[in-house]
Amino acid sequence: MNSLKSDSIRVGQRLAVPLELVKYYPAGVQLSVPEVEWLAQMIHAEARGEPYIGQVAVGAVIINRMLSPQFPNTLRGV
Repeated sequence: MNSLKSDSIRVGQRLAVPLELVKYYPAGVQLSVPEVEWLAQMIHAEARGEPYIGQVAVGAVIINRMLSPQFPNTLRGV
């Protein structure tokens, strides 16, 4: 699928992950394939240009808000 010749990824390369094969999300929320794609777009919009850990932090904030009673419990609501 990714046509990689080694187990390392270089800057600028993209890794394709077939979302339909992902069955478990350890963050405690269940997301549909379109929701995962939307979350990725939001992370890109909010943290584009940030290091990986900054992008993870943005995703964590969104998911934490979904789990908090102080915010809407839907991805788009947050």
